[in-house]
Amino acid sequence: PRDLAPLSRIAIDLKEMPFLHREPAQDMAVRTAADAMTTGVKKFRMVELAGHLENTLQECSHNGFPVCTVETDPASGEERWLFEGIILRTQLLVILSRRVLTDTQRGLIPQEQADLTRSRLNTLTSLEQMMEVDQAMRQYHHRHNFYSRSVSSDAQKVAHIGLTPADRIAFADLSPYINVAPLTVRENCPLGRVFTHFRTMGLRHAVVS
Repeated sequence: PRDLAPLSRIAIDLKEMPFLHREPAQDMAVRTAADAMTTGVKKFRMVELAGHLENTLQECSHNGFPVCTVETDPASGEERWLFEGIILRTQLLVILSRRVLTDTQRGLIPQEQADLTRSRLNTLTSLEQMMEVDQAMRQYHHRHNFYSRSVSSDAQKVAHIGLTPADRIAFADLSPYINVAPLTVRENCPLGRVFTHFRTMGLRHAVVS
């Protein structure tokens, strides 16, 4: 029968996988990016406490997080969060599981001090080590579950990392791993155009400015 759905579509429905149709819905012609964007997003500082990263990953299932630098207004004393890029949940899981951490908010701990405080804390001492971490981030789903992109949303996945109290008070420098050039649209961009970007470019996130 002509109305029978193809096997691929049936499999998508059974697995409850998110799926975008070929064309945007009709109501998207009169809606904008501001109507669909997420508000109250979870964001991180460029250098963030490992414990805060772990808590956030356990409390929400977001796949991507804005990373910002924070400036303080000298007049009012208020903090201004300036967007720098996006980091993925899987990248944060790799950073925490591999203990890519430092004991200071300013930079990597010296090697001699690392030898004394190596309670599972590692330091990036070479470009090769940084490239190994980057490669692990790129291959995360191939190693854990090739057919599931939601596996990293499980709170148990975070709990299995097993951060110690010493790990939780260490810092993670996110700057080497963020995507500093994500696709960005204005808040008045037609929603149908945003849909087309997601559909044709295989996007997971778009920044609304």
